[in-house]
Amino acid sequence: MNRSALGFLIASYTLAGFGYITSTTYLPVIAKAQLPGLDSAAFYTWLAVGLAAVPANLLWGKLASHTSERNALMAALLVQAVGVSAPAWLPGLTGLVISGLLVGGTFTAVVALSMYCGRQLAPHAASAALGALTACYGVGQILGPVVTARLLESSGSFAPGLLGAAAALIGAAVLLVPLGRCGLGFEKVRAYREADFNAPSRGRFCVLSAAKQNLSHCLGLLYEPQRS
Repeated sequence: MNRSALGFLIASYTLAGFGYITSTTYLPVIAKAQLPGLDSAAFYTWLAVGLAAVPANLLWGKLASHTSERNALMAALLVQAVGVSAPAWLPGLTGLVISGLLVGGTFTAVVALSMYCGRQLAPHAASAALGALTACYGVGQILGPVVTARLLESSGSFAPGLLGAAAALIGAAVLLVPLGRCGLGFEKVRAYREADFNAPSRGRFCVLSAAKQNLSHCLGLLYEPQRS
């Protein structure tokens, strides 16, 4: 087990949880605040999230197979940072849809790629590593809305919270740089080998299985605004 590199990954994943949840928690509220005359603004925003989530893992898995899981994860975090901050620098329906597309197209890939890297860094203690990653991701998810709510109270705007969440995601990407010294940044991974699909427990990035999960998840996102 590479404890140092795993520590960087856990710190990165904690920040990823912080940045991701800030957007998904407040996106419908931001939509109503920025477009009070458009009742369907939240629906269109979640529609973008759901549609982008369907092919996301297939696309990120292909990128990972050509570069590496570490590099694909860094790219996904940076793309997600742009999406999270979009409503702050581009208010209105366009910014909301861009945010939905970029966040929806990255959030499940960040989870899958982070779990893969965790298994690679701790092959003989994968359960403990994944447990630590999941727990710290949850901590980030708890802190994100709390910090954003405090910033909203003090500034009267969602912009500081969104920009802070984007900064956390950028920080998460930067924390992954040391993983390159562990072989996760420069070794191309053949993610499409037959063995990878037959043995997902080995920690490979099983993109077809993830895509099926995304389809079910995005259907829930699409119908959520209608239930509310």
